[in-house]
Amino acid sequence: MGNLRNGFAASSAEPDSGSESAHQIILVVDDEEEIRTVLRLALTRGGYDVREADSGEAALSLIQEERPDLVLLDVMMPGMDGFAVCRQLRADTQTADLPVIILSAKTDSRSKQEGLEAGATKYLTKPLSPDQLILHVNDTLAGRSGRPQVSVTEWSDEVPKLEPGEYDVVLNGVDIHYTVRGSGPPLVAHSGGPGFDARSWDDFAGIDAFFTVIAIHPRGSGLSGPAPNDAYRLADYAADLEALVRYLGLEKPALMGWSHGGMVAQQFAVTYPDALSKLILFDTAANLMDSLGDLEASVQAFRDQPWFEDSYAALQKEWAGDYETDEDMARLWAAEMKFYFREFDSRAEAYHERTKDLPISITPLRVFNEQEAETFDLRPRLNEIAVPTLVIVGRHDFITNVTMAEEMVSRIPDARLELFEDSGHYALVEEPEKFRRVLKEFVLGE
Repeated sequence: MGNLRNGFAASSAEPDSGSESAHQIILVVDDEEEIRTVLRLALTRGGYDVREADSGEAALSLIQEERPDLVLLDVMMPGMDGFAVCRQLRADTQTADLPVIILSAKTDSRSKQEGLEAGATKYLTKPLSPDQLILHVNDTLAGRSGRPQVSVTEWSDEVPKLEPGEYDVVLNGVDIHYTVRGSGPPLVAHSGGPGFDARSWDDFAGIDAFFTVIAIHPRGSGLSGPAPNDAYRLADYAADLEALVRYLGLEKPALMGWSHGGMVAQQFAVTYPDALSKLILFDTAANLMDSLGDLEASVQAFRDQPWFEDSYAALQKEWAGDYETDEDMARLWAAEMKFYFREFDSRAEAYHERTKDLPISITPLRVFNEQEAETFDLRPRLNEIAVPTLVIVGRHDFITNVTMAEEMVSRIPDARLELFEDSGHYALVEEPEKFRRVLKEFVLGE
């Protein structure tokens, strides 16, 4: 598990014997006694009863003797590791719904994905303060579910969940905002970025005339709150989508993901294969190495434009991480976004004018650009997508190009390609009439 001592500061808080946590049992599973002690002290101060196990095998034995209310589980242990423990708990009907929080020093996206796929309710990484630990434990126990956890605040049965409006909910310990608009079959929409405001969907090209569109503001962006521990990986966003779908009681909705949101949508489809009816992958990719390999070559079609040099300089700065604040990134985006249209014409300029003041959050963007963009590869798992899939791509999209779209279609069993000849990365802005027609035909069969 690694050294957690620096991640847990001393706390003077006394146990709250009158709290809901009193008499609830937390099983701490870690092969290092020092770490178990630190965790036990933090949890005891939070009002919980604590049991300890020094191995996966010992944990399973203790759970058979006395079922805890929650398991706090290390990954790297001799013998049976945490992933194996989690899978065994999920395979047993007696423990399938037992909440499990993985707390590990393994911070890479592949480990987080493996943990969630093994059935972890949450995957947390150090350093973690006692207050953060107790918050996550409280939130998870409030949900009382072993599936990716949803804790809800300020919501009642009287509130019309799918009526048009703006809503807030706590999902997986993060304050999530979502917008409902239109009427018809539900379509959940995950925007791009990461770190960009979901209001960049603008008017959705009018598809809310025949869909109930539920637009999530991804964690750490727009009107949603930040994620603890910079948890901005594809698996984190996918878990939020699953939690929102389950919270709203949606029975296999359609899901549309745009750009980075399309990567999240692919992650969702392979992680939760029975949760969707249709999948729409809009100007996205399963891997970015082709576009990252030669940035200059990918924008050569725009070299004759009068704005090329300034926009290219802005693009280089972003991809080099040469920005310090949200405002810095907003200025870079104002220049570089011209590459994302086939032509930065009056329609594109009008869209830019409507959306130019939307905030950009650099923390999720940095996490993706610096830790995930060059390494993620969903292609080997695309054959696991089990629902009809529509892949949309603009002919002139420089960042997620036609070749990438064609590869996704070739790997997804029931997929078809829709090419927008007069678009770049913004088909819903550049060809809105076709965008509406294509989505209506695909989802509704009309």
